[in-house]
Amino acid sequence: HILALCIDPMGNIIVQKLAERGDLLRRLDIFAILAPFAAALSCHKHGTWVMQKFIALAAQSLHVMPEMIPESLPVAIAAALRPALVEILHDQYGNYVAQGCLALGPAGRFLLEAFIWRTDDIAKSRYGARAMKSILEASLGDSCGGHDGHLTMKRFDCRYRERILDKLVERVPFLANSANALVVYLWLAEQVPGYADKLVSQLAASKQPWSYVQGRHSLPFLTKLGDIASVPALASFAATFGEGAQSMKKSGKNAKILDPAAMKTLKAMCERIQADFPQEA
Repeated sequence: HILALCIDPMGNIIVQKLAERGDLLRRLDIFAILAPFAAALSCHKHGTWVMQKFIALAAQSLHVMPEMIPESLPVAIAAALRPALVEILHDQYGNYVAQGCLALGPAGRFLLEAFIWRTDDIAKSRYGARAMKSILEASLGDSCGGHDGHLTMKRFDCRYRERILDKLVERVPFLANSANALVVYLWLAEQVPGYADKLVSQLAASKQPWSYVQGRHSLPFLTKLGDIASVPALASFAATFGEGAQSMKKSGKNAKILDPAAMKTLKAMCERIQADFPQEA
């Protein structure tokens, strides 16, 4: 009856206690029953506590048995959650289970790999974007060292962090109009030195800067970048925007560019540029 207990308001506490008091073999036996239903349990309001407990116990087992043998609990949890990781990240309960996987040591790196290979799918979702921001925030604040909070960043690989940041820059032209993704981008632009410049340069390189000026979510994003990014980066964006505006003017499509909010943002950019590069402005 252990599966039924997992989704019960009081029964899930019993399962947690069984796992907590049992030895490693007992935990593996219990999880072997739950493994086929790991994704569903992760997204259940009571089952999620059972999954989080098993992850916490697996993290503890790394101190006793650091080598990743096939029968270890971290490997078993990773194998059960990996196939449905993106769907778990999209869930209000499941995203906490997914974040906890980072404490599984090498077995939990599939979470970081998902951030790299499934960037759009994760960043566009409400809870996926929150999970991505939380993990990056912990890694940046702790310089990839020890962290006593929920995420347990002791085994965070700095190389993965840089790859995730680079992937987000690469995908910003496609995510600039996603309200959820912009939560991550705006935080990174404020916290990571030089990151705002990279974002502005990537938007300019897309050769479609006028589309961001007209976007419902991308315009406020661009306005914020205009306050943070360096003048050379803004000058590059403005130059590309000017080329696009001239092209649209010739085709009679310049009316939308004259939106008051858009013009206010562009004017603010030009004022910053003019101080250093009068001719560019």
